[in-house]
Amino acid sequence: MIEDLPTKEEELERKAMDELSRILNLYDIGRITHREMNLMLDTLWECMAGLTSEEWREFIQEARRLEDDRVPFEYHALRKHPYTLISLHRSDESLSVIMRTSTGDIKRVRRIDLSDKVLAAKLARDRMKATIKEITNGGFKPLLSLYETGAIDHADSARI
Repeated sequence: MIEDLPTKEEELERKAMDELSRILNLYDIGRITHREMNLMLDTLWECMAGLTSEEWREFIQEARRLEDDRVPFEYHALRKHPYTLISLHRSDESLSVIMRTSTGDIKRVRRIDLSDKVLAAKLARDRMKATIKEITNGGFKPLLSLYETGAIDHADSARI
């Protein structure tokens, strides 16, 4: 009967696999950034190094090879003639587009509510990607995201 119990190493590897799956899923659904995913993978490895098989180093290294191709939660673009600023904001259930004039006045606001749709987060991500492409093709140049400058912590908006 005691031989049916997992060893400490087997139990640690099982829990690590659960955590690795959770981290990759959070990244896949857009709840964490590429940088946050890598920090979590580093922490996972630091907790396991020397306690599990060397095969885990390969698992972590393979997970770190994921490309940073995520669609942002926030995007800003500017067109010079006439000066127009477009701000896009994406959540798991909606997409907002705000167009401002050179004086900062709001020219147009559009909110797309996807909360009643199946796979709303995926739809919001796909619409955001298509909208970014559309405005870039329309002569708008991207500005730095507030997340990239560090002015806003991405984890706050991800609601982990």
